[in-house]
Amino acid sequence: MKCAVLMATFNGAPFIEEQMLSIKNQIGCETDVFFSDDSSNDETLEIMARYATINLNKKKVKFGSAANNFLNMICDFSNANDYDVIFLSDQDDIWLPTKMIVASNELYQKSFDAYSGSYFNYYPDTNKICYINKKFLITNEASLFRSPGPGFTFAFKPSAFNAIRHELLKVRDQLSQFRWHDWPMFSIGINLGLKWKIDEQALTLYRQHKCNDTGQTDTLKQVVKRFRFLFSGEFRKQVLLLEIFDIENLCLKYISRLSLINRIKLVFKVKHMRTGLIERIILIFWILCCTSTAITTI
Repeated sequence: MKCAVLMATFNGAPFIEEQMLSIKNQIGCETDVFFSDDSSNDETLEIMARYATINLNKKKVKFGSAANNFLNMICDFSNANDYDVIFLSDQDDIWLPTKMIVASNELYQKSFDAYSGSYFNYYPDTNKICYINKKFLITNEASLFRSPGPGFTFAFKPSAFNAIRHELLKVRDQLSQFRWHDWPMFSIGINLGLKWKIDEQALTLYRQHKCNDTGQTDTLKQVVKRFRFLFSGEFRKQVLLLEIFDIENLCLKYISRLSLINRIKLVFKVKHMRTGLIERIILIFWILCCTSTAITTI
């Protein structure tokens, strides 16, 4: 398999060499690594140069966030058809040796268009590893409210990658408003009718450290941070931003209006958005209590 890996970088020197080695040591794949550096001021560029990688941000544009960096890098990557599979990668994780070939086989042997999956949380200070299962039933409603695993688990056939890229290019000037890159890519893909595989098999060590852009919700601080995001209006803003991709779904209209009847209709859709009981309860509480203040940034 001839594969391309797209990596967003920013001050990744403490981790990036270990990640690059794990990519270069993949079994059964010929790999080119492309990256977009967001004005690093450490040794990131020097390390990447040692691995014959290709910098897609030659104009040294300052993106300001990992999501904006990723989404613009995808827009700039125009040669997907030169590869069998396109992978996304963070700068600070560790890929297990069969990660790429397993994803590639799912795409080609089982005729999926896109792949994502589960992972291991990795705590380097204690060497603790914890399995996180991201498998869930994919529905149009679910694609509006969650990602099918972190972006570093994503892999695409060229046709699927180009289809998503085409939608991103149409609204490139608005991409900086997104908090994440994986969630909108999933929403676009499902709206386009792509066949998406969410794997229960974990093939990545997700390194947990103080500089994580998001990190895992396994501390009280992270839980509080997520609830603030949920009830501050920012979560609703991120959902409604999906409208710029011309996604046709009644849930978007309900969330936009949030009248009492719209809230009730949304509650009856929750079973299609989440599978876990606790998650459903939290989402219902959000639907009934979140502010209906107009979103003015779209």
